[in-house]
Amino acid sequence: MKKIWWGIATVIVIGALRLLTTAEAGEQKLTGSFSGSLITAQIDIDGDGMPGGFSMVRGKSNLGSITVQTIGESAARLPAVQVCPNGNMEFPLLMAHAVIHFDDTGDLLFAKASSGATCFDPKAGVFISKWKGVFAGGSRKLTNATGAFEVTSSGKALVGDRKGHEFDYLTGEFSGTIVTP
Repeated sequence: MKKIWWGIATVIVIGALRLLTTAEAGEQKLTGSFSGSLITAQIDIDGDGMPGGFSMVRGKSNLGSITVQTIGESAARLPAVQVCPNGNMEFPLLMAHAVIHFDDTGDLLFAKASSGATCFDPKAGVFISKWKGVFAGGSRKLTNATGAFEVTSSGKALVGDRKGHEFDYLTGEFSGTIVTP
């Protein structure tokens, strides 16, 4: 009986060690695409009266399927476009934070924008957003993750009101590198 218990204990210890060592240190590329929705949120970081947006998207990445929730806010519209095409309205990114859930493993990866802008074409009613950012930790094997990423998304309002509250669809692509210690 002691031999069986010792054998089971050995298998459990070896299995636990394998789990601990699968969180390999190094760099992993992350690329993929997503689609989902965006709704006006009750957040106003800079107090200018212009609310932020909350998005919920699902996507596919080279590391498996993902579910992402993002909260963000743009600054006031620039008087003249700097990075957007002529005829567009340009809104610099004020802030954005995301929680990326890897559906297969349950791991979370936290992301924070560092720069970007949204271009809105008033004639077509579509927007294009481009932003860059950094990974700032996560859960489980991504607890101390760092790295950088880029996101491009586009969409259009499905319904809105006179106060600027909207419900939009959006699609996009992302790429980056996750660095784990």
